[in-house]
Amino acid sequence: MASSCVEKMMQNLLCVKGIQIIEGDQDKKTGNKVKVIRCATELNEAGITFKEVDGKDKNNAVRFFDVKFENGQMKIPTLEIGRETGRLFYNLIAYELRHETSSCVTDYARLMYNLVKKADDVKLLRLKGIIKSTLADDEAVADMIKRLLDGFELKDSDQSFIYAKMFDDVKQYCDKSTWNTWKREFRHNYWNTPWRRFGLVAAVLLFLFSAAQIILAVLK
Repeated sequence: MASSCVEKMMQNLLCVKGIQIIEGDQDKKTGNKVKVIRCATELNEAGITFKEVDGKDKNNAVRFFDVKFENGQMKIPTLEIGRETGRLFYNLIAYELRHETSSCVTDYARLMYNLVKKADDVKLLRLKGIIKSTLADDEAVADMIKRLLDGFELKDSDQSFIYAKMFDDVKQYCDKSTWNTWKREFRHNYWNTPWRRFGLVAAVLLFLFSAAQIILAVLK
């Protein structure tokens, strides 16, 4: 059976029969500072990969919120997005915050809010099978996800944030490698648009041409 009123409410609203929505088994130990991670494309640039998982256990229960991070790979059950998804999340988050029951929907919304900041983040997750949408395009999905927490006053604490340990593990993975950090910053600053790539290549070629001229002049 589902473990909270919020999960039962979500099951009824989704009109899913024979499937339970269960919280993930993330470690709920935390600190006092609200945790954040980079968006999906930046995490990918830092070497983190994404994988869609079935999200069901042996009893056919949907472990919808059971997101895991292992060995540089984030495993996320598929999220299907339609016209009413934003409203559904809004109602469930409001319910959780008002009744102070399970925070699984709110925490999941926080996770997706961190992962999706622009259309490119949606595209990455869509191509991996993590996001399936009937909305117009990736930009519409990004806008919907970015508005999930609009109007809500969240506590400045991770006292019960179910992804607290995972966020810490992701940040440690990104920070432990100087190469990953350099590669992410290089792509973000110099390789994220065709014009910047063209400019960088042109600058390198100009430098090599100038160096060659200097070497030839010295040899003469």
